[in-house]
Order: sequence, then structure tokens, then C-alpha cells
Amino acid sequence: MTHQNHPFYDDHNKGRNEWYIWVGGFFLIYLASFAIPYYIFAYHFENWRLTSWAFAVSDLFGDPAYFYRLLTEIILTVPFIVAIWFVQTKIRQRPLSKLLNSCATGFRWKRFLAGILTFFGILLLAYSAFFAFTHALKPPHVLEDLGWQNASPQIFVDSVWPIFKMTLLLLPLYSINVLAQELAFRGFLDQGLVRFVKPTAAAFLLSAIIFALWHLRPSDFQIYFQYGEEKLLGLYLLNLIIFGLLMSLLCEREGGLEAAIGLHLTNNVVFSLVESPHTAFLDLSHHSRLSHEFYNLMDTAVFYGLALLVLSYWKFGLSKQDIAHE
Repeated sequence: MTHQNHPFYDDHNKGRNEWYIWVGGFFLIYLASFAIPYYIFAYHFENWRLTSWAFAVSDLFGDPAYFYRLLTEIILTVPFIVAIWFVQTKIRQRPLSKLLNSCATGFRWKRFLAGILTFFGILLLAYSAFFAFTHALKPPHVLEDLGWQNASPQIFVDSVWPIFKMTLLLLPLYSINVLAQELAFRGFLDQGLVRFVKPTAAAFLLSAIIFALWHLRPSDFQIYFQYGEEKLLGLYLLNLIIFGLLMSLLCEREGGLEAAIGLHLTNNVVFSLVESPHTAFLDLSHHSRLSHEFYNLMDTAVFYGLALLVLSYWKFGLSKQDIAHE
């Protein structure tokens, strides 16, 4: 399938579609999503103080600093999503829904659910294989290298209540953030790039690179270069590039963002739970950061490659019109 015959990408021919509209529009989205909010909130982060209600909420996370980071993310997302709406509806003069999918029926909740179920299905198979491997062969270096405290499913049982509490807080925080990211990159940016960059694969690769660079903050450069960890920065960026590229390919096949939103949201919530200080399944205090980034890179490539394959064949929630365009 190519963008030339898919209505999801054909919408870039409608409304205001001059090159400077796309470039200026994305620059405005970038400023609203990162530069301006980051300066206002994150740059003055050390001056923030928790109120009494915030102390109570932050206790659920086990670490006020962790709560700060999540709170900052949601605050930064508000101008982000407002800017997407403004650029698409007021500048491009197209409905916001045209960044979501090629259908006129609204959000395809079944495809969103398919993305979530696919994530958990692959995750369950991966962890089942991991537990079977560690219990059958018991290689101690594997547990030590991966940072697992225990290779028993009991660690998940013991963490059910902390997981439930954190999930209730993470879902609203991440939902709007993930929606904004997918609308901005797999929606607005991809539609603009496939109009001017050929072939489509090159447009998706450029989109993935911009997506990866968008995740960097000024403090990241300081940390990576100050401590001579440029390799970590490279692996981190490559991980995000692979993720962004696979999400663009998924959205191309889907004719919309719903499955990608489901995958992206579940990914952020699950791995925040896994690595958070209050529900930590991982003890990374003696763990090589380089090997940790390498494992993340391999996980992303294999995990989301499988997710793309599964969702390409699982048509749950797709209309006949969607399938006809594949």
C-alpha cells in the first residue's frame, strides 16, 4: 500500500497545503509542545514546591521526584494538543479528525483495543518464555544482567495493589500525551512529509528521526556528553527512531492512528510501572546503562516488529473500506 491511494494521506491535498503551511505549522506545534513549556516549567523545575494534596498523590508513586516528572509531562501536553488543533483547523482549515483516520465515523475504538491486546499478548508470551527459560536452565548471569530481582511470577502478584493505584494515575497522564504525540507525528508530520518527500519510506524515516530528536531535552545532552556517554545517546535515539518508524508503518497499513495509540499508551504505562520506584520489578542500581539501552533497543525492534505483523493480519475493528485500501 502507498499513500497515493489511501485516503488517510490523500487529505494532505485538501485545505491549505502549501509547503510553508506544513513547515510553519509543525514549527508552531514544536514550540508549543517543547520549547516554550519546557522553559516555563522544566527549566524552573527546582523552584517547584509540593502542596499538601500533591504530597498525598506523590506518595502513591513512592517518590515525589517521580511524581514531578509525570506532572510536568501532562502540563507540557496541554499547549501541545491545543497547538495541533489550532494548526490543523485554523491554519490548514481541515478537521482535526482527518489527522486521526481516513473514516468519517470517528475514533475506531476496536482498533485501539486491538493495539492494547496485541501489546499484552506479546508481553505475556515474552515473559512466559522468560520465566520458563530461567526456571528450566537457571542461568544466574541472565537475572543479574537484566536486573531482575526474582524470576518468579510472585513478584507480580505481590505488586498487584501498587500497580492498580499507579495505573489509575498513569492512564490519564499518559493518554493525552500519547494522543498528542501520535496526532503530531504520525498524523500531521507524516501527512506533510509524504506530500513532499519521496519515497514514502524516506518520509517515514525522516519523521522517525524528528520524533526521536523531539524526545531529547537540553539536560539530556548535558548528562550524556558531560559523563562521556555518547554511545548511550546514540542507542537511545536509535531506539526511538525504530519505534517511530514502526508506528508510521503501522498507521499506513491501518489508515489511522488508533492501533498505534493503543500500543504507544500501553507501552508507556507498562514500562513506567516496571521501572518506577514504587512498583519496581527491576533493580538497575548495579546495572550497566549501556547494556540496559541495548536491551531496550532489541526489545523495541523485535517487540514492535511482531506487533506490526500481528495487527497487519488481525482485522478486528477494520471496515471493508479500510481493508480494501491495504
